Amino acid sequence: MSEDIVLVQNAFEETPTVSPETSPVLSTIEVERLDLVEIGTLFDTIAIPETLVHIAKTNMVNTTWEELQSILNSLLAEQFKMVEGKIQDETTKAMVDSLTTKITNSINEHENCPFTIQRLCELMIEPKKYYRMYVKYLRAIDKVLSVTSYWEEYVSTIDEKSSLPVDNKLDTTEGVKMDLD
Repeated sequence: MSEDIVLVQNAFEETPTVSPETSPVLSTIEVERLDLVEIGTLFDTIAIPETLVHIAKTNMVNTTWEELQSILNSLLAEQFKMVEGKIQDETTKAMVDSLTTKITNSINEHENCPFTIQRLCELMIEPKKYYRMYVKYLRAIDKVLSVTSYWEEYVSTIDEKSSLPVDNKLDTTEGVKMDLD
């Protein structure tokens, strides 16, 4: 009677791995993401309005919403001009154009300054600090603008709780805790 001998690999031995260097199949596969247009240094020459820098640092809005809309739309349009020539793929161009239009419409449709104005300004004045890719940056702006609450409502709530006079300005020198309940 002959016994079949079964060889079992030792569980503690290292299993051979496949890498692009050891596999001709993997080394020839290149995935090209045409939607990933890097911001890089494209926006470095754009002048950033002091109004946006002030809001990003303090969350204090000292201008009308109409003026702020104009500033935001101008900066967005200037950024788009800088990136437009770098986009090679037609589908990506259409997507970026659609997102930019959606963001512009969102800015224009808000009746007042959105609750997320500070974050919007942070993103717009330093996009590459938070995002490397332009499309992801645009999606973040779109998301920040999707709120339905307004900054003035937040300021009024803070002022009522702390019994400060309501002047539509938020003084953050003392620090403010946000009550989300």
